[in-house]
Amino acid sequence: MVRRDKNHPSILFWSLGNESGFGSSFVASGRFIKEYDPTRLVHYEEDRDASIADVYSTMYTRHKALENLGRDTAKKKPHVVCEYAHAMGDPGGLKEYWEIFERYPRLQGGFIWEWVDHGIKNMTATAKAYYTYGGDYGDYPNSGAFCCDGLIQADRRPTPGILQVKKVMEPVKFIDFDKTTGEITVCNKYDFTDLSHLEGTFKIHTLQGILLEGEVDLSEIAPHGCKRITVYDSAESGAWCDEQDIWLTIKVCYKEKQIWSEEAHHEVAFHQECLNKAARETVKEPADNGSSGELHMVEKSGIIYVEGRNFTAEFDRVHGYLSGYTLNGERLICKGLGLNF
Repeated sequence: MVRRDKNHPSILFWSLGNESGFGSSFVASGRFIKEYDPTRLVHYEEDRDASIADVYSTMYTRHKALENLGRDTAKKKPHVVCEYAHAMGDPGGLKEYWEIFERYPRLQGGFIWEWVDHGIKNMTATAKAYYTYGGDYGDYPNSGAFCCDGLIQADRRPTPGILQVKKVMEPVKFIDFDKTTGEITVCNKYDFTDLSHLEGTFKIHTLQGILLEGEVDLSEIAPHGCKRITVYDSAESGAWCDEQDIWLTIKVCYKEKQIWSEEAHHEVAFHQECLNKAARETVKEPADNGSSGELHMVEKSGIIYVEGRNFTAEFDRVHGYLSGYTLNGERLICKGLGLNF
């Protein structure tokens, strides 16, 4: 593989394997790589005695254990979490992971399993496309939908998970907001460039519309540097109505269209602050004659029917889910949705 892929510029370092053991063959492989391609580092997992490796890793290391690795200055090798999040559903804990990665210089980040779902495209009798997985071909045993664990779907549509990844990896960060003065601190997380290729805009808005909008000053912020800026004049906030939710939303976009982007001003980062939270009032309607708000329950054929004024909820005792819901004579839920972890 080293001989085959040595000219690929995207390869940063070579790994001796994944989820494997350790022995003399790994030492020999590591020595060969260092002689054959001295331009790249060699990686392996530390808990498998990675003595031949320049970079070591652990897998799915929890936040507390990762923090301990970051504090361990006895180990001189850089550390990578070769897998730290699983993209089946929405990957969790990303914000906390990146706070730890950025806190300790020896922690180099990590990799998410994985990029794309491996569903197999199939067609219905009416020529509608869908994607199949384990068990859809009468195969047994199988791993079910476990091959569909990517940040993008099999047809390359993005998932909510990849938006979460994008948020924690934003190259521009906003901190220490003061709504009384309209000031906020902008931090440049780029390693080598300022923010001159980006443009910032803000809007102060409610559900009804925009109250104020303008530009955000991103000038003269060096790599890894921060700058205190004034987003809006605090004197203008006196005219805003306190009886509604008011939000500040900041967007950072590319000034020019990128060759890989379909849109002219691709969004790089965004930030939101709540300027005002409207008071919520709970209104209780007086009960009608003969309607005390009581619920009535009856069970028929394994289905529990819970009835109240104008509604009926049905619970399937066999499968354990809400299987039906009717409100004001309209059936809103017709079939139950099972648990899927």
